[in-house]
Amino acid sequence: MAERILILGSGMCATKIAEGLSCNGASLILATAKANVNWSVFPWWDTQSKDSMEVLEKTRLTAFRGSAGDFMATLDQEGSSILRNVSGLIIAEEPETLPGFDLYGLSPCESVVTLSQIEDALACKVPLLQEGIVVFLLGLAEETLPFMTRRVMRSARDLQHSGVKSYVFYGNLKVADDGLEALYRQSRQAGVKYMRFSRAMPGICQGNDGRPTLSFIDETTANPYEISPDLTVVDERIPPDEYHEKLARLLGLHVGQAGFLQSDNTHRLSVKTNRRGILSAGPSRGVFEPRQQKTEASNAVSLTLKPLKADPRETKAEINPGKCVRCLSCYRLCPHGAVLINGRVNIAPLACEGCGICIAACPRDAIRMERDVCLDPFENGGLFKKTAAEKDALNVVVLCCNRSAIQARNLPGDSIQKTAHRIIYITMPCAGRLSTGDILDTFRKGADGVLILTCHQNNCYSEVGFLYARTKVDRARALLRQIGVNEDRLVIRSIASNMGAAFARIINDFTRGLADLGPSPLIGACPEDETIC
Repeated sequence: MAERILILGSGMCATKIAEGLSCNGASLILATAKANVNWSVFPWWDTQSKDSMEVLEKTRLTAFRGSAGDFMATLDQEGSSILRNVSGLIIAEEPETLPGFDLYGLSPCESVVTLSQIEDALACKVPLLQEGIVVFLLGLAEETLPFMTRRVMRSARDLQHSGVKSYVFYGNLKVADDGLEALYRQSRQAGVKYMRFSRAMPGICQGNDGRPTLSFIDETTANPYEISPDLTVVDERIPPDEYHEKLARLLGLHVGQAGFLQSDNTHRLSVKTNRRGILSAGPSRGVFEPRQQKTEASNAVSLTLKPLKADPRETKAEINPGKCVRCLSCYRLCPHGAVLINGRVNIAPLACEGCGICIAACPRDAIRMERDVCLDPFENGGLFKKTAAEKDALNVVVLCCNRSAIQARNLPGDSIQKTAHRIIYITMPCAGRLSTGDILDTFRKGADGVLILTCHQNNCYSEVGFLYARTKVDRARALLRQIGVNEDRLVIRSIASNMGAAFARIINDFTRGLADLGPSPLIGACPEDETIC
């Protein structure tokens, strides 16, 4: 484990991470954008913890250079710049909770409050309403999260116990999360009424006194109703805030559809990002309940305590300084932040994931990897040469991603049909390793058809390998059309590592289609052109 870890955040997840690492002897910097944090509420906050930890409030990360194991962080604390050398970064900064008044066209007042206000009042045993009717608005305008549903159900149940009549107006009630269905039944038994609005939300009109009137047609009875609750409670949103967006740009992190600091990629679970040495946990990568945040913290601690070292099974890219012209194509395209500029351009071995995207992007052929099997057939034209008995056979080249297609090939499934054609399998570290020139060179060396098998778009370890490969294939197909070659000789498909049967079907379909086209007219006719990439 490296010497010092920077943690961004001050909530439950961040402090649990700090506690776990501190107990294991780590030296920490805990920086939070918030001010006046009450650290004494955390039981682990004692003299020993404070001695091994530097705490910076009202502090934001403004620059972050380096690679896994050796980062230089620049922090801003109320206009003062602070530099710290750290070995890793864990982001657990909590976003701001936003009330949903605007979603329902309401203005806050004594009779229109947020869910957090109700929870605070119940916690202090001073409910905002002694008697009457309270309506909770849950997910009527936007899809809601199980975390928010749980909070609404608990509050509605507790208010019902205090003598208030609680109603929950909802759009789509999801109770698949742990304990949610039991809580739903419990609240129903306590007297909470649930009203579903699947087609349209109720009409909401707020009077001069601030009290709303809700009009609707009951979806079960088809009867019209109107209700003026004594208290209306709006749900809340917890989207990534401006600071999270800045961190994503600053650190070069891929984000998910909701904008949190982790992409929707199974390879990133649970707290990994696309950059080694940078973790995203708890509130920085989604909305989690307290018990889930504890699990997030535990995962972050476990990963951080593991020594950072290069995997001997991984092939690392290296830049030849004599060929490099500092065009920075590799720097711009590397999805893992492994390309550094320190006087010259180089690749950090610990940060490199061996995808080869930088090799395909380099216009000067200045980057190489050991055991780059993707290059073998292009450097050894004999692989495609036919014997006299094979003169009528077609060379079918299948370029397989090492993380998906090759593994699918090794699974039991439908058999690949016997054919007189030669099927040549070539392993790629990532589909993004291919350049347009590589694809055309395969045809020039003797391929009659080329099938490229990649990961699914949202399951690519390099995040962008599928997209890069698709772009290169589209360009190569366009070039084939220009010279009068049928573009169906070049096909790209995505596949997962557990799709053994699909692998065989894809091979069989491509081989049958290629047989109808016959030998390629491109063999030996395409001149070498190093400018095609």
